[in-house]
Amino acid sequence: MADAASHSNMNPNPDPTGGPTPSTERAATTLVVIDDDPNVLRATARIVAEAGYTVLTGATAAEALELTRRHMPAMLLLDVVLPDGNGMDVARQLKSEAALAGVFVILLSGFKTTGEDQAAGLATGLADGYISLPFSKPEFLARIDALLRLRAMQELLREALREKEALLNEVHHRVKNNLQVISSLLSLEAHRHLEPATKAVLNDMKGRIRSMALLHETLCRSGTFAVVDLGAYVSKLAAQAFQALTTQAGAIQLHLELVAVHVEKDQAMTCGLLVNELLTNSLKHAFPGGARGEIRVGLEREAGGRVRLQVSDTGVGLPADFDLSRANTLGLQLVSDLTQQLRGVLEIGPGASFSLVFTPKACAGTVFPLPPPGPGATGAATRATEGRAP
Repeated sequence: MADAASHSNMNPNPDPTGGPTPSTERAATTLVVIDDDPNVLRATARIVAEAGYTVLTGATAAEALELTRRHMPAMLLLDVVLPDGNGMDVARQLKSEAALAGVFVILLSGFKTTGEDQAAGLATGLADGYISLPFSKPEFLARIDALLRLRAMQELLREALREKEALLNEVHHRVKNNLQVISSLLSLEAHRHLEPATKAVLNDMKGRIRSMALLHETLCRSGTFAVVDLGAYVSKLAAQAFQALTTQAGAIQLHLELVAVHVEKDQAMTCGLLVNELLTNSLKHAFPGGARGEIRVGLEREAGGRVRLQVSDTGVGLPADFDLSRANTLGLQLVSDLTQQLRGVLEIGPGASFSLVFTPKACAGTVFPLPPPGPGATGAATRATEGRAP
């Protein structure tokens, strides 16, 4: 049985009888072999070392953990049954540590390990492969080489993904900065004009650009570039728009009740523009003469995978003959167009209540844990009140 204090590099000189000469690439690749049977351990380590790999050996679960953490090997060849633990338990511990997740764990299974046991290990992702005992030397080395090639390919893919994420992050960051520059230019232009109508148009455009810039900032911060948490995005957007457009301290309150709903970035952009238009419309027209009231923004799930995004206020309400299709303002025309883009249904209720019902697009390959629907959801829901006390 190997002693933890006597682990050594078992990389011998080339075989003078004509055996394979260890390559530099293999010599730079460290493998850890763990088995409590000294004969199996010695034979396995010898085969791997003669193939040119750098080998470290041990006989217990504790040694497997210690050697893997210390040396970060490319592969851990691990006996299923050990005197102080189970190989699956060791694999589970290693896979739970982010720094060691890339170590391939190959379980050496004996006669007592059934096909069902192997299938269970592979299904859970704890084992990256099995090698059954007894094995022939050529087959054993072929399996090791094939698995290490697979590991190398996975690392190349991970590196390519990291580069892609960095590039996308830079793109969104630059777009956000450029949009903020445009917003600043519109502010400067608005200050130059004395006509209220011109200033209002420029400020409206600034609000739309602000909603787009916030989406790109949200993508940068989340690190997920295809999917957006619509609840969190709309919460920030509504708060920013409210603070930018509110002129009377404490007269109007903003109430937010938003659950986490993940949508594609294009849908998030459309929803953000729509909320910006409706919120701007309420602040402009719902509370004339300094009237007090509140604006509510809500997001909730409905049956069939649909969601409801609602903006309402307690102001003077819409005219009795209001018809969105005949609206002559750019903001309300945008609301109608954005609803069509989402293929949603816009419901206009009593007073001034606009509810958009639509179905989020699923983003292929992206899975997010979603909280249970309903007002009782905790953690992912946003409930807030914006506004200053009178």
